[in-house]
Amino acid sequence: MRLCRLRHSLAVTLALAAVTIALCPWQRAEGSINSNVGLNNWGWELGFDVARDTGVRWHRGPDARWAYMEPIAPVNGTHSWDEAQFTEFRNKALAVLDHGLQPLGSIGGTPCWASLGDVDPILQACSAQTPCPPNLECYAGNCRRCENGVPAQGYWEDFVREVVSRNKDIIQHWEFFNEPNAGCSATNAGFFEGDVTQYVDFVLVPGADAVHDECPTCKVVAPGVHNLGAKVVGVGQCANQSGLDWLDYVLAKARSHIDIIAYHNYRAADNGFVSEMEAIRQKMLDYFVPLWDGQSGVPVWLTETGYSNGAPWGSPTGTEQQRYYIHRVLQEMVSRTWWSTTIFFAAFDTFQFANKEGTATSDVDWVLVDGGWAPTPAISTHNRTYAPKPAFFWLQQAVHQEPYFGGFGAPRLSSKLSW
Repeated sequence: MRLCRLRHSLAVTLALAAVTIALCPWQRAEGSINSNVGLNNWGWELGFDVARDTGVRWHRGPDARWAYMEPIAPVNGTHSWDEAQFTEFRNKALAVLDHGLQPLGSIGGTPCWASLGDVDPILQACSAQTPCPPNLECYAGNCRRCENGVPAQGYWEDFVREVVSRNKDIIQHWEFFNEPNAGCSATNAGFFEGDVTQYVDFVLVPGADAVHDECPTCKVVAPGVHNLGAKVVGVGQCANQSGLDWLDYVLAKARSHIDIIAYHNYRAADNGFVSEMEAIRQKMLDYFVPLWDGQSGVPVWLTETGYSNGAPWGSPTGTEQQRYYIHRVLQEMVSRTWWSTTIFFAAFDTFQFANKEGTATSDVDWVLVDGGWAPTPAISTHNRTYAPKPAFFWLQQAVHQEPYFGGFGAPRLSSKLSW
């Protein structure tokens, strides 16, 4: 590691590891690009800094949102792509790379003109003079939430090919929609309003074929289901949809289209988390999916997991519980070769959309740092300031010191992290 100038150095004392290390917030450790750990980030610029500063490799995002990138239906087979939106997407991916991270790109967000239906309730009338609230589209005189709609075949594949063809030089891993089995509430049908058969037939299979046709070396990461999902069964009505049940159907019908199995597991680290992961492994064996052995097979990526320091199941020492959760997840991961990558939620999630949506904030208890409003001591990078939580320091230490996660220490499971 090159020496940092004193004013940029960060001295971190970890009670867990009982060691003190000096790291540059803006500098990656040699070899850490091979890390099999990552972070979700919906805070963009500040989140880029946080992810880079931990030393992780993977960055989940950016999102290619079809509704914004092709808001107008094709005419006589000619697409009207929004070039500004395509440029914005690519610039975000380039920013990920510029921070020493590898992007996991996401494609979704059906425009109303391409949606096969919309079971979300109509919230209000709209017009050019009375626009819709954020996340809603004015279509046929009413505010609709179409981005979770089942996409029309043909158009969906065209969009996937267009996104991949323009960005395959910088993004090699792609997923479709977020948690397609989850997100149902009384006022919307979740991230994807279709059922599992529609997800396979209208999204996964044609989307994966489009990715592989356009970029044979690219990887499809799917299905990215939540362990405890809920789906719409009527306007304002939801029903539980187990992630394992969805995974079972996906593997039965479309396993040859998936390069990496993605799952979101938010069970408590000491209460059901491990059994959920082992159930994924058993599903793979049931459908004769070769397990990843470090060289070949189909790996499992945990593309979302995390702990809210203000979660209902948390304790008064929430930030320490968040650190403990990350510790336990990585501890379980290192003993399972088939589970090759974990992308935690989240680097940062207070953000300002650079498109039509204005400003929104959410999920601040889940992230690894406090930002803007945070107390000192804080790290300042590129005039963006954040205050790390204990989980940040522990993850940084793990990635930089533990060889299994890409660090340069030895041996494979060192005593430095008190495994």
